[in-house]
Amino acid sequence: SMIDPIQTKKSIIDHLAELYSNKRFADWQQGWGGVFISALMRVSKRCFAMALYLADMALDTDNDIDADVLSEMAEIIGTAIYSRLHRSTLHGAHMKKMTNGRKAVTAKTALCCFEYARTINDKFEGNLSLWENSFMTGKCIEKVANSWKFEIFLSSSERTYAVLMEKALKSYQSAYNEALLYYGEEKVDFVGGGSSHGPIEAFYRLHACRLKILLNAVCYCPDFRKMAEIEAIRLCELFWFGDQKSERSEDKDKLWGCLANVIASLVFCRN
Repeated sequence: SMIDPIQTKKSIIDHLAELYSNKRFADWQQGWGGVFISALMRVSKRCFAMALYLADMALDTDNDIDADVLSEMAEIIGTAIYSRLHRSTLHGAHMKKMTNGRKAVTAKTALCCFEYARTINDKFEGNLSLWENSFMTGKCIEKVANSWKFEIFLSSSERTYAVLMEKALKSYQSAYNEALLYYGEEKVDFVGGGSSHGPIEAFYRLHACRLKILLNAVCYCPDFRKMAEIEAIRLCELFWFGDQKSERSEDKDKLWGCLANVIASLVFCRN
């Protein structure tokens, strides 16, 4: 951060005035920009909360439109919350990066919104785009999982990272299958990328996530790398691309087999 952290009871205005007096104009400008963005985000949060409350109050079991409005509003809020993770910055007079814990909390909050939207849609048989909901659910779970990627390995239990990553992969797989039903399998090769542009994006995200799992495993220190690789192999083999799985017996060979399979899946996306 360009602004030095100050632990004092001075007000934000006093702090910004002091920056200006000390001719720290870049920090002063950034501080005011952070305050402005923070204020806009707070106002938007309150507007979204009020909109969700009004939609919830207007919900009528005999009116599917109201149910659709409520589920769509929950998704809009979830998307807005998730977007804060793109640069992982906490805005304000003291601009700073989000901690892993804060990222996880933000992703969990967004996840709650998407799950609520799905619950309302299923309850009232609404018209929610199921594949997009599953896609964003997977992205949220993956973000939460990343906050656990350096979790200690214990022989007695499976790591939280592995449990969450498997859920994320399942969500991406569901998104892909639901997108095929929505668009039709014959259109899978003709729908472009982007989080709202068809099944190929869900397919790409599924296998890109597998690649991240492999890369994370090989980055471990030698003491834990073997366990990380075994974990990565298990997760990657659950969502194999194509019909023929690797029949290799050695873990190193299996690891290379998983990598080759992921690359083949990404080549498919490229084609």
